[in-house]
Amino acid sequence: MLARLTALAIGGIVSMAVAARAGTPFGGDDAGFVPPDGSAKRCAERVLLRALAKGKLFSCDMKCHRQAAREGLKSRPFDETTCEANCRLKYDLASYPASCPTCLDASGRSAIADTIETFADGENGALYCAGTIPFGDDDAGFVPPDLPTAKCEEKVLRNLVKVVSCLRICHFKSARQGFRGEPFDDEPCETGCLAQYAANRDKTLAKGGCPSCLDAAGQDAVADDGESFADSINGPIFCASPGGAFLD
Repeated sequence: MLARLTALAIGGIVSMAVAARAGTPFGGDDAGFVPPDGSAKRCAERVLLRALAKGKLFSCDMKCHRQAAREGLKSRPFDETTCEANCRLKYDLASYPASCPTCLDASGRSAIADTIETFADGENGALYCAGTIPFGDDDAGFVPPDLPTAKCEEKVLRNLVKVVSCLRICHFKSARQGFRGEPFDDEPCETGCLAQYAANRDKTLAKGGCPSCLDAAGQDAVADDGESFADSINGPIFCASPGGAFLD
């Protein structure tokens, strides 16, 4: 009996520690809150996975842009709108926990997807920055003027997708650590992601063919955009805040 009471007491202390940590802001440059309960945590993790993991919504949208650039270089038509619509459909039809907080209901998840698509379309201008023929529609940027430029731009696009996916893992780990009541600081993790991006940047530049707008400074600006995007989208995903309130 004494052992059982001791175990219950320890469990209660751990629960209070988790409750004290959960629901608090991530802090630093990361928006959002540590999940206040298990249901919110599972739902946010699922949305984070479907939104930013490799091969999911953001990665899928960027693949459409990459294909549009390839076909544009060859003066061939490409239906990027349908390509992106298929990416969105996979995101919308994915399974999500039934117990999601209200800020991650279908409307909330749709708003997150809209934000991702807007960033992907706008960032296309920083990636496909050379040339004179605009992509058109809702995509910024220009069709690559030649093959060496296209190869460089595509490589920088891939590096952006990698760093955003890496930063997503950092936020995932921070949320779990915070939920368990453990100290969490994702800055070392994020620094590691950016260091890997820098290494990939140097490899890309060493191969040659990059336009002046994608020199070292230009590629660093792309990484900065990716980091800011990953940090800000954390808010709408980890949106359940203390006291049952939610972020707008």
